[in-house]
Amino acid sequence: MAIKVKFNKARAQYLLQCLASGAPIEPETRAWTGNDMLALAGACFFGALSQGPASFWGRDIPEHLHAEYREAEEETFVNDLHAAVEFYGQLTLLVQDKTFDAGYESNVLSLVTQEGTVHNIVRTITGTKASRDSKDSSEVSDEDET
Repeated sequence: MAIKVKFNKARAQYLLQCLASGAPIEPETRAWTGNDMLALAGACFFGALSQGPASFWGRDIPEHLHAEYREAEEETFVNDLHAAVEFYGQLTLLVQDKTFDAGYESNVLSLVTQEGTVHNIVRTITGTKASRDSKDSSEVSDEDET
């Protein structure tokens, strides 16, 4: 399925200005449309992308990585951001469906990466409610979503 993108330069400038200044972001019409939400997601994605991979590294990852390791991180950064956005979406869906509390604490901290272009891996650090008898919930992949 293809999704029609209706990009408007002035709208993008408005979104960037709001994100930079912390101003509230209003929909183009009375209610948020799917296109409005995707345009905002795109602007936010750009903002995260422009921060670069080092801005997402934990304190235990040195900023002065060997050039080979730094290049590898930069090559996978866009895929990892896509995986993180998708995971945020999945958690938000669980909140909307009122099923979040069954599996998660109020605050969730996870490391998210994407192997290749289709296999997302989520390693939750804190915030899950795992049953001792259930599958290890610290790692969830796209294959687990079926």
